[in-house]
Amino acid sequence: MTTLFPAATDTTFPPVAPPICFTGYVMDRFCIDRGTLLDRPGVQTLEGPDKHSVHCLVDVPDCRNGAFELLSDPATPGERYGRAYELDSAGQNLAISVARENGRCSTCRDGYSGTGQLRGFRATVIGQVQLGSDSDNRPPKLTTELLYDGSSTSCIDLLPKASPLLPPSPSPPPPSTPPHLPPPTPTPPHTPAPPPPEICAERDRLVSLRDQTPPQWCFEAGARCDISYLTSPTNANLLKWCKRSSRSGCIPDHTWHDCSPRLVSPPPPPTPSSDICVRVVQEHWTSLRDSSPPLWCFQAGDRCEMAYVTNPLDANRLRRCQRTSSGGCTVAPVWYDCSPSSSLPPPPLSPPPTLPSTPAPSVIGISWVAGFGGPSARQRTGLKAGDVLVFTWHNTHNVYIMPDKAAFDECDFGRAQLLGDQSGVSYTWTGAATPVYFACRVNSHCDLGQKLTASSA
Repeated sequence: MTTLFPAATDTTFPPVAPPICFTGYVMDRFCIDRGTLLDRPGVQTLEGPDKHSVHCLVDVPDCRNGAFELLSDPATPGERYGRAYELDSAGQNLAISVARENGRCSTCRDGYSGTGQLRGFRATVIGQVQLGSDSDNRPPKLTTELLYDGSSTSCIDLLPKASPLLPPSPSPPPPSTPPHLPPPTPTPPHTPAPPPPEICAERDRLVSLRDQTPPQWCFEAGARCDISYLTSPTNANLLKWCKRSSRSGCIPDHTWHDCSPRLVSPPPPPTPSSDICVRVVQEHWTSLRDSSPPLWCFQAGDRCEMAYVTNPLDANRLRRCQRTSSGGCTVAPVWYDCSPSSSLPPPPLSPPPTLPSTPAPSVIGISWVAGFGGPSARQRTGLKAGDVLVFTWHNTHNVYIMPDKAAFDECDFGRAQLLGDQSGVSYTWTGAATPVYFACRVNSHCDLGQKLTASSA
């Protein structure tokens, strides 16, 4: 067992168990109470859990419908296994799901074919012990947060990735300043707040599984896996993505994201800059907050170096987007004042046009998960020749061009053409007189509303 942070020692408060990580064999209580394995009556249950078949655990009703327990490995080889914890109902459902995904049994994903585990299913579980839930003949119950296949994932694998649950390391004392040197220059009190994690910005468009009735887990998300998230039971502002696994279906990601409101000191006065203020006009930069729906720099894709965001309270104040060292896109920390009253030189005058001008093409951001929210997000009208649609998303999606409205309505991809499967894929509008239809082919996303009708009218 691995404790993820130490328990409190102040006995004046009610005891609260810390989150733990534990790896052990999963055994049904039916076989524990009978003393021998149902599928191998000659084997004592607590002496040979490695001989217990996955079929018996998840296919046989007497075993599957009773409680599941985690067994502790014996301290000395040859001794009996211990009864460490009872899984709660969510943990039991997760254990059945993971066992069927990775094992060989009648109801397993690959049946009895393949190389999946046949006997001795082990699980690695992160959870919280329900203090006082044990009795003379029952181990304490474990409220399950995460559960993995124990044959491929151990607590050692998970500890580095569970850093949000670890206490912060104490900061080393600052080095003393030699008396013959001047004191160091104090750091300015204001530090620009970093942009919020992507999951925080998209939170209102995603599915909070814990807010469902009854609350759900990632393995129950089905086709909504890529647009779902979990919240921490103790802090509703800590979120983690659900993600697809080739072996375990839909599982939680390891990383918690802090979406708490950021309390920071007021930003410094904006910096006047004729360069940025003139360039955003002359070079037709993209105002991400004016997109529908509004976008952030991390959604700018290929437009990162020519995109900016405006201040919600003053549209004349802006910050540019900039490329990160890892290839992503983030917002620069400096605000620029582009208001007419700022001390900026006037932009150079453009020569008067000799011919009637036509509206310049626009780069239009499409949040590709917005269609899950309702029909109004599945239409884009008023396009003109040369406009560029840029589709952005998180997790696993793609964009197909559907051959006609019938295929679009029925989500029939038989004659559809793949436009791209990486966020930032674009489509240049040709001025077609008839609508163009787009849809996502991943799982049931199209049926759930991930589609778009684009037209000039």
